[in-house]
Amino acid sequence: MKTTLTLYILSGMLLLSVSHSIAADVSLSALAKKEIQRSLSQEMKDVFSTMRSAENIQKVEKLLNDRLFPLLKNDTITIKGQVTTESGHPVSNAEILISEIRNPASEELHREYIPRKFRIKTNEEGYYVINNLPIYDFYKLGIFMINNISPKPNFKLSVSSGKYQPVEKEFLSVNRQVLALTMEMLDVLYYFADKEGKKIPTVNKDYKIPFENTLDAITMDVILKK
Repeated sequence: MKTTLTLYILSGMLLLSVSHSIAADVSLSALAKKEIQRSLSQEMKDVFSTMRSAENIQKVEKLLNDRLFPLLKNDTITIKGQVTTESGHPVSNAEILISEIRNPASEELHREYIPRKFRIKTNEEGYYVINNLPIYDFYKLGIFMINNISPKPNFKLSVSSGKYQPVEKEFLSVNRQVLALTMEMLDVLYYFADKEGKKIPTVNKDYKIPFENTLDAITMDVILKK
């Protein structure tokens, strides 16, 4: 993961022209920033603190690529939930498939790339847990937030079990830590944009975040119907 802050700030490329919305139920203003920030490690907090005292955006860019991204190299997200029937009974041994959604506009189309898939079955109580989903690009999420756009989901949850109708749900691999990283990075961007005399749209306080993305682990319960 590598990015160029100078490109976005000094060339005014923070504005996007795409539009897509996904189900959301928590406004940005409703999130407690201090509570969200607790998900960051002390090392991450130290990097952002150093960024704020950097001489210029080029120094911030170097800190981002040399110090912050390496801390995220092996970071993954957990998704968990319970599968039940309409009457509330747990469905054991249900097939859970998490599959990556390829973005047609992604650079991944320009190289050989196999979308990632994760399979597991629910336990006797209908619960499932997958621990190694790759995290969503927090910097990219910030750009979407600035433009008041909901990014397209990058994963799909598929659940099936015998006589029940299969269920599919799309989602973003974003959790509380990714939101914290995004908020911290936006603070830095606004500071240096102001310093450079550049104007960046303010994130709408009513920008919507799917509730499952505001937790430490993405939580997606599923109800199966016959």
